[in-house]
Amino acid sequence: MQVSLEVLDVRIDVELPTSVDPRVKDQVEWAWQHCLARSGGLAARRVAWRGHDSATGMHLLSQDVTRAAIDARAGQAVMLHAAAIANPDSGAALAVVGASGAGKTTWVQANGGNRRYISDEAVLITSDLQIFGIPKPLSLGHYGIKEQVAPVEFGLSEANGTEYLAGLWILDRDDAATTLLEDVEILDALPLLAQQASYLNALAQPLHQLAAVVSGSGGLRRARYREASDLSELVAESLA
Repeated sequence: MQVSLEVLDVRIDVELPTSVDPRVKDQVEWAWQHCLARSGGLAARRVAWRGHDSATGMHLLSQDVTRAAIDARAGQAVMLHAAAIANPDSGAALAVVGASGAGKTTWVQANGGNRRYISDEAVLITSDLQIFGIPKPLSLGHYGIKEQVAPVEFGLSEANGTEYLAGLWILDRDDAATTLLEDVEILDALPLLAQQASYLNALAQPLHQLAAVVSGSGGLRRARYREASDLSELVAESLA
């Protein structure tokens, strides 16, 4: 059995062993419905199903597909550990950068309803500011095996490949913080983003390319907040 996905503009085939319950294929297709490949052709990567139960398998699949897609695009464009959503009418996208556990998925849950879902984990940004993501199931939970929930269950609509980067934030959650956005100077922004980039050194003139993304999107801004929902008005303004 096989499920063909397309993430970061890369075709990836997921191989399911014959021993797996056929209902698992339906589960994968439901959870990954925003990523199902719509055209034929050869896959750039293949990923094998792992895990002895569906929960573990789905958790590992999320990791394996993400890693395979990032590896396939190494050296081709700027890739950041970021979540992103877009205005459903204009395609203007806001990407929020953060390490694993920084709150990217929670931010998507709180602010992505009725908007285009690009990713809760990683994005690729081209030189002309097109943005591609991994609109995988949302990974819920803080430790251990995370539940993989289909984007549609949070009212997230599908990206169509026309999205462009219009804003770039770095998340800074603080229980004592007042919600605000702060501009980050370019000399401070570059090392912050470099820490959350994949295969940056594989790019030609990596800091020049990263700086172009920052300046093209209007500059990096630091989002200080307590709860992700506190950012809703600022998100709306950024995507207007």
